[in-house]
Amino acid sequence: MLRIVIPSLTGKILTNVDSCPVPYRLLVVSGGFLGECRHFGVEKCGEGLIVMLDSDIILSKECWKILLGTERGEFSIGVVNVFGATSHVSTRVFAIHFEDYLKVGGFDCNIKYTFEDGDFYYRAVASGLRCRGVSSKYFRHIDHKPRSFSGSFKVFYNVEAAKMLVKYKRAYYSNLWSFFGLRSNLKSARVTVIKGLALLYYLMKQL
Repeated sequence: MLRIVIPSLTGKILTNVDSCPVPYRLLVVSGGFLGECRHFGVEKCGEGLIVMLDSDIILSKECWKILLGTERGEFSIGVVNVFGATSHVSTRVFAIHFEDYLKVGGFDCNIKYTFEDGDFYYRAVASGLRCRGVSSKYFRHIDHKPRSFSGSFKVFYNVEAAKMLVKYKRAYYSNLWSFFGLRSNLKSARVTVIKGLALLYYLMKQL
């Protein structure tokens, strides 16, 4: 039977899981950071094809078709646009067989705030798995009241984003635009400065 894993900070699920065309077992995981929630959820499944979804996604029939068509030796992962300028992978929608997940080594539970999906993608490709991109035209994010985050969370988030930027510099430099999110308004200018300082802080720690 298909296993569906949904990490959720609140336990509330908005995703249209009931539109899945095949029998499934649903596992909702909460109580930790995204990387460890995803990893714990997959480990609990233990076998077979595993579909992982965000808790606020609407999937089309075509999206389900792509995810359920994932075979051994490959993985399917969402591809989303950032500010209309770049594209990056996202585990908003994701499918992989349990044995292939173990081959990659799973999600890095030490990644607490961001880019656990990109980190998994680069390691999966390096391990020999074939990537099947799922276009964001086949799924969409549900608009809802955004969560509020503390100032310290935002700082740690951007430091970790800077860390990932440095770690995957050859593959990730093309996403500098998405990292800094350059747009012409004052709020974005402040965010850009904060991210620049976060990157500088991480680089100085490596010296």
